[in-house]
Amino acid sequence: MGQHLHENFNAREEWKAARLTEIEFEEMARALKAVAKAHDRSCDDVIDTFAREGLAAALNLLAASDGAATTAEYYHLRAPSGH
Repeated sequence: MGQHLHENFNAREEWKAARLTEIEFEEMARALKAVAKAHDRSCDDVIDTFAREGLAAALNLLAASDGAATTAEYYHLRAPSGH
């Protein structure tokens, strides 16, 4: 019985970790979209780059056309008080 409880605990913890990762990805995408919209950029391009290459590449895409301030805007939106 102890082994069964241990397996259930591990499965539950793995599910929670996966869900938190999913939520974090959604929040990152939301912030990227907000910055892209604020600078009249295509959200699709930014999100595609984020999904394929990661956050740094998406921020670099925004910064390449709109300057480094877009990276600061992203982090401001991601800050707990930025909501």
